[in-house]
Amino acid sequence: MIQDKLNTELFEYNKNNDLIRKFTYQTDIPGTTLSDTTYYKYQNGKLVFDESIQLPVSEYSSSIQSRYEYENSKLIRKKIYRDHHFERMTDYEYLGELCSKELYYNDSTGVRINSFRDFAYDNNKLSMSTLIGFAAGNRKYVLQVVYYIYDDSGNLVLEYAEQNMEISAWISYSSRYEYY
Repeated sequence: MIQDKLNTELFEYNKNNDLIRKFTYQTDIPGTTLSDTTYYKYQNGKLVFDESIQLPVSEYSSSIQSRYEYENSKLIRKKIYRDHHFERMTDYEYLGELCSKELYYNDSTGVRINSFRDFAYDNNKLSMSTLIGFAAGNRKYVLQVVYYIYDDSGNLVLEYAEQNMEISAWISYSSRYEYY
């Protein structure tokens, strides 16, 4: 269970210790309301599908489905659908065992790239990621840089994102992690 002032997340696992369901409850003045449920499906020990359904179901709610593809035990592609209609695709590239790049596409064939994220490592630990977008004429520009800070035990303790350009989305944030 993960809980903060506004939400509570409950997790259900199968006998193989795979996450099979996540329930998110929103805490409001009159009480607690189930706001979404996510289902997970595995094949050969790998996540191959998940679906998140917003609740209560109405004409304004939606469901998001993700399909995962693997090659040589590495995730190589993720396709996302909204209400079972294609929305976007991510391809993953590796240097050795480490993911070096995520490429984001607006089409299911990998032709219309809209951005990508490069990853940098220090001693096999993620130290920085950079989100790159494209302007007119395929000119690249940095949208966001994320820094990852670890404690002496190697635990991630701080994730800090800086927005590099003025865009419609706000993508700056800071997350602190604590371990007990």
